Amino acid sequence: MFTRNSDSINSKSSLDQTSAEETSEPVEAAPKSKGGARETVISNDLTIHGNVASEGIVRLEGTIIGDMNCSSLVVENDGAIAGNISADEVKVHGRVEGTVHGKNVMLHSSAFVEGDIYHQGIGIEMGTQYDGRIKWVKDAEEGQRLSSQKGAPIGNDNAPHAEAAE
Repeated sequence: MFTRNSDSINSKSSLDQTSAEETSEPVEAAPKSKGGARETVISNDLTIHGNVASEGIVRLEGTIIGDMNCSSLVVENDGAIAGNISADEVKVHGRVEGTVHGKNVMLHSSAFVEGDIYHQGIGIEMGTQYDGRIKWVKDAEEGQRLSSQKGAPIGNDNAPHAEAAE
């Protein structure tokens, strides 16, 4: 289920007067990613309730209340997701509330992230608001396994533990 801001529904565009089939000009295709998949933009007037999956790049300017699974996700300044993210590349400028699984994760200074991050490479800019745990994993399966163990420590289980001083 998704909803659009009522302002966008009431606005008229040139497509309302002429269909694409009636024009002699070709319709411009959306940009393609490296793998040939198109970029999907979820605009700032759109809220999606439910899980979203894409094989390509997703640019989130709106809101998702549900999980996101794609090859690459960019959460823009106005973008927000309340759910888990699974992507090879994750760039956050906006708001994320949920677990992030990504090979490469970048939290920009405008980001607000609340949740655990399982990654193979991470960057965090000064000014990022982050509350959660960060864990390097060797692959996505390890990250999924660790995040499914609720309440389990996120740290290295093989690391020596410091003894409390008396």
